[in-house]
Amino acid sequence: MLLIVDAQVNQFEPPMAVHDGPAILARLQSLVARARAAQVPVAFVQNDGSEIDPDFPGTPGWELHPQLRPIGDEKTYRKTTTDSFHQTGLLEDVRKAGVTSIVIAGMQSDHCIDATTRRAAAEGLDVTLVSDAHSTFSFTDEPAERIRARQNEALSNIATLAAEAEVTFE
Repeated sequence: MLLIVDAQVNQFEPPMAVHDGPAILARLQSLVARARAAQVPVAFVQNDGSEIDPDFPGTPGWELHPQLRPIGDEKTYRKTTTDSFHQTGLLEDVRKAGVTSIVIAGMQSDHCIDATTRRAAAEGLDVTLVSDAHSTFSFTDEPAERIRARQNEALSNIATLAAEAEVTFE
């Protein structure tokens, strides 16, 4: 299964665009196209922010990016926490479908990608984190590129890291 986390409009548009946004978007599109071609299930996660957030439900920033939307029977799971599995139905659907491995990409490296990767591993899934297809903002002095590198290093203990071009779907 390919899981695309929080690839919402607000992640790619100023003033809050993630680091390396155009390249991240292209990598996410490539992953989705290749998963679909291999008939691997694709699922999307959409964050529901609070009224003051750019991803408040129903606002333009909340929408999934127009180039990354489900087709056919692909599902979107709405969440209110950093963990894409928490009270979304995703874990139940993964179990019901017999999914044992998951490829994770999307936003935010240091929040939802971190929590979702850790939860997937804790649930016994074989996790591949696409090392160059997740990103974040720089809210502190630490550059977003360094945050992503730090997260890749930390998560490499529980997930296989693979660059987008190296990911294969079978």
